[in-house]
Amino acid sequence: MDNLGFGYFNDSTIVNPEYYLSEEDILSGTVTLALSGYNECGMSSDSILVIINECQPAVIDAGSDTVICENQTLVINDAAAQFMNTYLVK
Repeated sequence: MDNLGFGYFNDSTIVNPEYYLSEEDILSGTVTLALSGYNECGMSSDSILVIINECQPAVIDAGSDTVICENQTLVINDAAAQFMNTYLVK
């Protein structure tokens, strides 16, 4: 992998490396990343343009309000979450 930005790859010799954005990448709003491969027949390459957006806040819906009796168990079937890394149920 190669990059035309200012960030770096954790290992640019593998097909699926992690790319770490630089402050310059973030400020510019885009970075181009390229993958090249070679064999006895020549070289082939492709690139992608990555558009960098501001961080999307998590969207959480704990589900519908519910009333239960003290000896019942509640199963929450309609909770939903987007754009998050970790769940914390309290």
